[in-house]
Amino acid sequence: MAPINEGQIDYKDVVKAIDDGKVKEQSSDKDSLSKIIKCDGDCLDGKKGSKVWYDDAETLGPKFALAGTNKLRGVGIFKVDDLPQEDKHADERDAMWKAVKDWQAVGVPPSVEAA
Repeated sequence: MAPINEGQIDYKDVVKAIDDGKVKEQSSDKDSLSKIIKCDGDCLDGKKGSKVWYDDAETLGPKFALAGTNKLRGVGIFKVDDLPQEDKHADERDAMWKAVKDWQAVGVPPSVEAA
């Protein structure tokens, strides 16, 4: 069986690469609504990839809203335990959790809440 997360980069590693000035370009993907970083060589401390798609609070909010608008029963987060822990990223961490809480507050259809 193939690992489903092969090549996955933790969000904290993306943030570290940005903080350390190792990212040569930042952009957005209009189709996936995700952000993209491009690096020269090994900007992610030995992890694969020089082009990485990622989500943050800014990109998760509209995706969660779309799920709510379409009355989906839930949203998924692949991995939530690798947010940057430095104090300077506290607002960013809080915004990520707020996006999830906002989904929980308005996105879950009443029939699911009662279950």
